[in-house]
This record gives sequence, C-alpha cells and structure tokens, in this order.
Amino acid sequence: MVGTDLGNATLIETDLTEGNLADSNLAGAQFKGAILQGADLSGADLTDASMTSADCEGALLTGANLTSARLGNARLAGAILARANTTDMRRRWKSNGISSTFRYFLSPSIGSCS
Repeated sequence: MVGTDLGNATLIETDLTEGNLADSNLAGAQFKGAILQGADLSGADLTDASMTSADCEGALLTGANLTSARLGNARLAGAILARANTTDMRRRWKSNGISSTFRYFLSPSIGSCS
C-alpha cells in the first residue's frame, strides 16, 4: 500500500499491524483506536489526522508530516519520529499543559520515543 491515497479515510479501530503506508496521503484520516504496531508510515502525510488512542508502538514515522495531527492517548513506545514535522503538535501540547518531558521525547531531533 506504499504511496496510497487514503486522505480523509475512516480507519477507526482498524488493525494495520506492520502495514506499509510509507509515502501515503493520510491527511485527515481517522485512526482512532487503530492498531499501527510496527507500521511503516515514513514520509506519510498525516496532516490533521486523528490518531487518538491509536497503538503506534514501534511504528516508523521518519519524515512523516504530523502537522495538526491529534495523538491524545496514543501509544508511541518505540516509535521512530526522526525528521517528522510535529510543529503544530508541540504548540497544542504546550497550550494544553502537557509536560515538557513528553514533548522532548517526540522531538524530531531525538529520533525515537520510548
């Protein structure tokens, strides 16, 4: 499914374990409660995607565009976020009082979240 156009798709509670969605258009997609363990989302456009309560453990998000993505209660242990665009997400976390430690672990310069 590399390079697939799934913009605004509804993938709520879908099991995409180890799926390959690299370089895909996932802008505005709904991943609430989805299982994305070990999924390859590198280079994917996840602008405005809702990933609330998604299980992204070990997911590869290298170079992904996460601008305005919603990741509330998402599980990101072991996820790799090197070079991911998280700019708007950090602003929203700060305004909602989420700890600076959590924002630090999701920094694109860190490379992974654990």
